[in-house]
Amino acid sequence: MPSQHAPPPKRAGKASILMASLLGITAALGIWASPCLGQSLQQNATQDETESPLQVLTLNEAVSEAQLNNRQVKISQQSVLYSNEQILATRTQRYLHFNVQLNGSYLLTPITIHVPEGVFGTVNGTPIPVSNSVITTNPEPSGMSIESR
Repeated sequence: MPSQHAPPPKRAGKASILMASLLGITAALGIWASPCLGQSLQQNATQDETESPLQVLTLNEAVSEAQLNNRQVKISQQSVLYSNEQILATRTQRYLHFNVQLNGSYLLTPITIHVPEGVFGTVNGTPIPVSNSVITTNPEPSGMSIESR
């Protein structure tokens, strides 16, 4: 004789409990927010009636706006500018280069050197220098230039 038992009741899983609580929260928010939402929709409707009608966006306007705000297009434009700068820098290397350095100086006081007779020795009995010598520089400007290619 087969037994006729009712199947055991199914227990609610965590997922079904979570779904039920989310449904309850959503319903409560909907009831609470509906008066505020209705008022804002009415205000928007009256504002739209008083303002000018919406402009139609043409395909050309949409494409130009998309190109202005596209990150990849901006990056590409920046890389083109960078490449142009590199080309200009390379072109300047083809021109003739030369470097000129000018150095100037001025003595504030004269330089005086005393060379006694025979200080550098004698040649065939003659002293070098033959007599006492005084060598003096005049304090005047002097300059030097160096060129390289």
